[in-house]
Amino acid sequence: MCVFVFRLKLARRHDAPLQSINMDNTPERISTLEKENSILQATINSLQEYQNERDALQKAYNESQVRFRTIFEESSLGNKIINEELNIIQINKSLIDILGYNEEELVGRKIIEYTHPDYVQGWEKLRKELWSKENARTSFSIDTCLIRKDKSTIWCHVSSIIFHDNGDRLGYTIIEDITDRKEAQRIKDELLKRDHLLELKIQEQKKQQELFHATIRAQEEERERIAEQLHNSLGQLLYAAKLNLDQIKPGEDREINEINRKQLSKTEGLIADCITECRRTSHGLLPMILKDYGLRAAIADLCEQLNPGLNIKWQFNSSHAIKDKYVEVVIFRTVQELLLNVVKHAAATKAFCKVDISKSRISLSVEDNGKGFDPGKIEGRGIGLTALKGRIELMGGTLNISSNVNGGTVISIQLPRGVSKE
Repeated sequence: MCVFVFRLKLARRHDAPLQSINMDNTPERISTLEKENSILQATINSLQEYQNERDALQKAYNESQVRFRTIFEESSLGNKIINEELNIIQINKSLIDILGYNEEELVGRKIIEYTHPDYVQGWEKLRKELWSKENARTSFSIDTCLIRKDKSTIWCHVSSIIFHDNGDRLGYTIIEDITDRKEAQRIKDELLKRDHLLELKIQEQKKQQELFHATIRAQEEERERIAEQLHNSLGQLLYAAKLNLDQIKPGEDREINEINRKQLSKTEGLIADCITECRRTSHGLLPMILKDYGLRAAIADLCEQLNPGLNIKWQFNSSHAIKDKYVEVVIFRTVQELLLNVVKHAAATKAFCKVDISKSRISLSVEDNGKGFDPGKIEGRGIGLTALKGRIELMGGTLNISSNVNGGTVISIQLPRGVSKE
């Protein structure tokens, strides 16, 4: 345009009469024209450079479009372009292969029409994250389930990137079929779960076996204790009674009768002791007081029996009665075992027994002022605490030991009420 105007001016000067030209101003005019010509030439060069840059950018753009179309079309992953309404605008062949639909069945439809109902919410979240005015995110990824034309379901990993095209914000979405990966992960998780369950089962069987062996050992020890008690107490009393009866002599002599009377009196005393010892042994095997009068009376009687050698105080609190007699036997035997351990091993002078029964839990504790021990070494202290700990754990309870050498011992047990059949 500048060149055209300049030429027009020159033409007008050429058509003017010669006499109108002031020859004195010719050098200045020529200088002015040369300057204008330089400016015009610089402008022309600038425009040429601009045009060259524009051509280069257009070429780069065209090449990038070709590369994009090549990547889009030839990618082994499913590619599609969607708008903010999740409508499919463009797809590649891989997506057709993944879903089984042809291009006419996909383009123009919403992607959620091919999504399993349980995963539609994921696409709605994607749309909100990428196209919401309040959100500045430019990319998003989800795992979702898509439904193929043959009605089968496949797992897909979806990545979306926002780009601008002629003023529109579109989503370039890459869809990767990860069904095999998900299935492999499912199998791996299932195997890990089975391994875990197997390990738990092995541990449970091991505990059951340990408890079985501990129970057998406890039974044998109890049998030995009863046999020893019968031999040392009841057996000796009966043998003494027999010896006294052997001293009775027949005859009518007064002196003989007096000797016989004394022997019979001693025998009666020995038989009475036998009856008492028999009751004590029977009580140890089956506490009838527990059956007849309940747990509180049985624990009170137990503490009273052990009191001559150990000063035992006890406390019994129950806000909810136990209806299952089996649970009462468990509690009684547990308290009995703990107190007998104190008598046998603690070298204590005092002990305190506490039983708390609430609606949800049963709490037992036995405390003594004995010589104590290292709780970390109970495995080597015989079968008592080890077997008891195993039984408590099998019933869903916990056993805690607090003890120091020469500092006494506190053993606390917590049992859920669910251990009963109430």
